[in-house]
Amino acid sequence: MIVSNTAIEIEEILKIRKNAKNPIQPCLLIVGTISNPPQIMVYFDESKYVFFSIIKALDMCFKIYQLFNIEYPLESISVWMFIQRFFYNIKLPCDKPCLLIKQIISEMK
Repeated sequence: MIVSNTAIEIEEILKIRKNAKNPIQPCLLIVGTISNPPQIMVYFDESKYVFFSIIKALDMCFKIYQLFNIEYPLESISVWMFIQRFFYNIKLPCDKPCLLIKQIISEMK
């Protein structure tokens, strides 16, 4: 997720990541704040898709990871694994076990 005050700042961040020659995985782009975003997008394959709800954008981003069998980024793997297990109840044979996620889910139920 990239959160920034302006769309121009988001473009600069994306440009820096592209120049670093690291592939940019699907992610949420939020202009403004998470609690009050005037603009929400999902970035995938150098395209930006506009959404009017963070929940719908997050749902689409997750589905892109699943559809194209893309590995979650290391910096957010725990968050995506939690979303996968808690909200979608998906368990895959290639999932890496994480006791913390299991514990959090069991406490939330």
